[in-house]
Parts: sequence; structure tokens; C-alpha cells
Amino acid sequence: VATAITQRLADGDPIVRAAAVAALAGRKAAPPEPELLRLLSRERGAAAPDAAVALIGALAAGKTLSDGTRAALEGLAGSPDAVVARAAWQGLVAHGVPWPLPEVRTGEGPGFYGEVVRWAGSPRWLEVVTVRGTMQIALDTASAPLACFRLAALADKKFFDGLTFHRVEPDFVVQGGDPRGDGWGGPGFVMRDELSLAPFAAGAVGIALDGPDTGGSQLFVTLTPRPHLLGRYPHVGTVAAGFEVASRLRVGDRILRARAGEGPRPTYVPVWYGVLDPARLDREIPGWHDEVAGYRPQEKWLELLRSAKLRYGLTVAMGTWCPDSREQIPRLEAVRAALGTGSPFDAPRLVGVDRGKAADPALFPFGPVELVPTIVVTAGGAEVGRIVETPKSGRIEEDLARILAPIEGWEVPGG
Repeated sequence: VATAITQRLADGDPIVRAAAVAALAGRKAAPPEPELLRLLSRERGAAAPDAAVALIGALAAGKTLSDGTRAALEGLAGSPDAVVARAAWQGLVAHGVPWPLPEVRTGEGPGFYGEVVRWAGSPRWLEVVTVRGTMQIALDTASAPLACFRLAALADKKFFDGLTFHRVEPDFVVQGGDPRGDGWGGPGFVMRDELSLAPFAAGAVGIALDGPDTGGSQLFVTLTPRPHLLGRYPHVGTVAAGFEVASRLRVGDRILRARAGEGPRPTYVPVWYGVLDPARLDREIPGWHDEVAGYRPQEKWLELLRSAKLRYGLTVAMGTWCPDSREQIPRLEAVRAALGTGSPFDAPRLVGVDRGKAADPALFPFGPVELVPTIVVTAGGAEVGRIVETPKSGRIEEDLARILAPIEGWEVPGG
């Protein structure tokens, strides 16, 4: 096993090299000091500091520092990579070598920090749309202005779009924003920690760290109050709407898009699952009631539907997050209301799905849902037709009449 791990010291991935060093050190099988120094010299200019930090830790783990190791650490204490410099400094001071704390050079001037201060003076938000729903985060620009500024800039560049949640700890946290997808990646830079006394209550959003000043693009959301995180991680915001989405996330769930904004947050539309209550939709989904009230079905199609001899069922797969669902299903309700007691349709079963469109087969037994809304019309439990996404005719009552026409023996104009 040790031989196989040793071979990974030459891997092209710095994260794999770091893991190999740690694994060998844990087995007390680390390479001899000259080899560690050789490997460390090869890490100059590496894409990530992880392997260099692991090698520094292995070299500093002994009871004493050799002259060669001390010289290497003294040189690295002046590294432009702040993470490497700190690791080297820690290795030196752990062995009693007096050495000044490395200066952190950010590469930014007063103009940049002035821009951050001005930016942080307005309310800022981050909207994260996932396959399970949307979370709207009120950014804590007072506690961590620089981190919030960096995160918003990444969102503006669509950095988070398509990334996954790689860590889900029930009743603790969910974590995502890693381009590698394994918890070891970042945006190509690290940020100085902005630690504060902002509490990590349920729904708090923080920057994940792997040591001091190692934060980047990885965010976590606390699912329950976590006071032990106070002052240990940058607090960058609070989930102001959509906290229930965090509890539904699973490992591998994707971020569809993340966008930052200024001022009032956008209107929030929740994602509901399972059998939905039309009355609740009318009360709580933005625009639903107005769409029902504003739709005017054409009377000629209503008269035809009222003449139906059979009874029909309606089963609907829809997304509360979907604009087409929020338009067409209220219109379906308006058609049913206009039909009155002459309606040939039973009350529809409305089945909510998320952006993954996975419907419970027990609730929607008509195969996979590809587009929403999907309105399935049944007679005697068997499907006789469906309306997918939007009516072909442009009017839902006309499409319903055309589905029923062959069964009822109606003659309707082509279309």
C-alpha cells in the first residue's frame, strides 16, 4: 500500500500529492528528508498550495529541524503564496526559531478597497437556484465586506453555475461551490479571514476553510444553530428565503445558477412537492390569483365541453418555480370555474415537482415528466391525451376540447 501511495507523490494533481504526503505521514512511512525537500522544491509555482503545505508539515514534524529544512522553511516564509508562507512560519516557530509573521500581499491598492467599502454600503443579496429550489441569501456586508464582494463577483461571472453540493451533513451543514466537486477546489485565489461575532444560527451562510485565510468559493449553510462556529469562520450571510431548500439538498445536487444583486430581493417563489392544495397556491404563489381572475375562456369551447357525456380525470405535474406552470394551471382553474356544474372534469390532482422533474409514480403514474406543466387527461383511469408545457392552440379550453373530441364524437375545426 505504501508503495502505491508513494507513486502518487508524482501525480499531476496537487490535491492528490497532498493526500499522498498526509497518508504516508500517517503511516509513519514518509520519504526521507532529502526526498521531501526535493519534492517541496518542485511545488514552486504549483496551481494549488496543498501539496507544499503537506510537505512542510511532514518536514516540520520531527523533533528538530535540520539546517536544510530550516533554510527551506525560511525561504518559503517569504513566499508570495500566503498559505505557504504561513505554513512555513508555523513550522519555524514550532521549533523555537524566531521569525516574523509573514506579510500578506494582496496585490490590491487603496482604490480597490474603496470600491469594496462603497459596494458594501448598500443592501446586497445572492440568489442561488438549485435543482431542489431557490435560496435567497441576504449578504452580511457588515461582517465580511470583502468576502461578500468576491462572492458577488464570482456569481456575476457565472462561476457557480453547474457546480454541485459535495457535502451534506444532516442537522449540521450543506456545502457547495467547489469546481472540483470534492471539497478541495476553489476559484484560484484565497481570501483573508473576516471573522466576526455574527451568530451561526440555522440558515447562516459561511465560507468554508482549510486553515486560516484559505477561504474561496466554497459556501456552507447551517441547518441548525451552530454556536461553536462563532468567530471561527467568516459569516457572509443568512438565508432570508428558501431555507427549506437547504434541508432537501443531497450530495451531487447542482446549482443551476447564482446571481447577485443590490437593493430589495426578487420576489421569492417557493418549490413545493407532492400533492398541492389549489387554495394554498391561490393564497401564496405570487401572481396565481391574478392569473385565475384575469383569464377569460372562450364560450364556444366551454359549451362544447359542457356537452360531454363522460367524466374525465386531470392529473397535473407542475412546478411552482416554473413560469409556464404559474400561467397555465391557474388558467385551467379558471376554465373549470367557468364550466361550473356542467364541467366534465373531476377536480385535478396537482403534483408538484422540482427542477429535476422527478415525480412520485404513485402520484403521477404516467411516465417520466420531461416538461412542466404536463396535464394528463384520463377516462376510466386511462390516459386519453395530454397538454405539455403550453396549449398547442394557445388556449387551454380549446386543447381540452380537441382531446375529448374523438371520444365524444365531436366535429371540431382543424387546428
